[in-house]
Amino acid sequence: MAERDLLQDSYFIDVRAPCEFKKGHLPNSVNIPILNDLERDLVGKTYKKYGKERAVNLGHELCSGARKSKLLQDWVSEINKKSSLKLLCLRGGLRSQIASKWLQEIGETIHPVEGGYKALRKTCLSLLEKPDKKFWIIGGKTGSGKTEIIKSLRNSIDLEGRASHRGSAFGGQLKEQPSLSSFENYLAVDYLSLDRNSLVLEDEGRSIGSVSIPSAWFELMRASPIALVKVDLEDRVAQIKAEYVDNAILEYGDYSVAVQQLHERYQESARKIAKRLGATNLTSLQVLMEEAFLEKREHNDWIEHLLSNYYDPMYEYQLKRKKERIVFSGDSVAVRDFLDSKP
Repeated sequence: MAERDLLQDSYFIDVRAPCEFKKGHLPNSVNIPILNDLERDLVGKTYKKYGKERAVNLGHELCSGARKSKLLQDWVSEINKKSSLKLLCLRGGLRSQIASKWLQEIGETIHPVEGGYKALRKTCLSLLEKPDKKFWIIGGKTGSGKTEIIKSLRNSIDLEGRASHRGSAFGGQLKEQPSLSSFENYLAVDYLSLDRNSLVLEDEGRSIGSVSIPSAWFELMRASPIALVKVDLEDRVAQIKAEYVDNAILEYGDYSVAVQQLHERYQESARKIAKRLGATNLTSLQVLMEEAFLEKREHNDWIEHLLSNYYDPMYEYQLKRKKERIVFSGDSVAVRDFLDSKP
């Protein structure tokens, strides 16, 4: 039952407080809380000091009248958008039961998830602890278009996409990274929805920004066969410019703000890898980057410098340790076709 609740055609109205939702939530869930963070805290303190009855009464007082009407309106609006909706609170207890009762009073029948978020979270962790599919790893130097291949396959999961981070020193994005719990929940649901016996993942380190790949997955990834994408430097530079500069600027909306903030962010990223780059390479990178953002030269110049002096040497060193796992290599089309053929 829990696994069926997690499938991607199931949707949830999560009535927990925003702070709980941010700490960990499920895919296909929308947070329309009964109580906000301050109210939840107040009800919790009342429960501890005076008991359940006083706490419940306070909760009803805080969510009554116009506030309750607006809440019901928001819930019904979501119900009208989607089918297979379920109510979700922490343990499938009081909050989801109250929401279900209120909705029944206006003619809407929506059932709470038995055991609530905690039960589904437990199912997610169980799925991640014992992966039973054959893992395939797609490798290649930075800018090889690995993520685009991942996105084009039916038997793949985009780890960086789920993490909202590109997995490198320069990989931060405008979008805030999810909590570790939410990241794991999304991976579990992605995994559950796959209809093949194989899973393709991009070659990653254990950490992707602030989140980490589940231990069982990472250990399996480190022992799995690799399909290596080979793309020449010029094309990789163009790929990175499109992703890290052109598309990144579009995300901001305001060109001048984007240029300034991207420049500051990338200069900070450069400083973080100063030790590995060395003083001379760092200074050259910073100058090239500054001139590019001032439109005195092309962005390709600092990107090529970064690849040639940081990313490529590092990846070539790592690849030597993995060479016995490389079972296929070719251009993007060949690698995609190879991985797509896996059952």
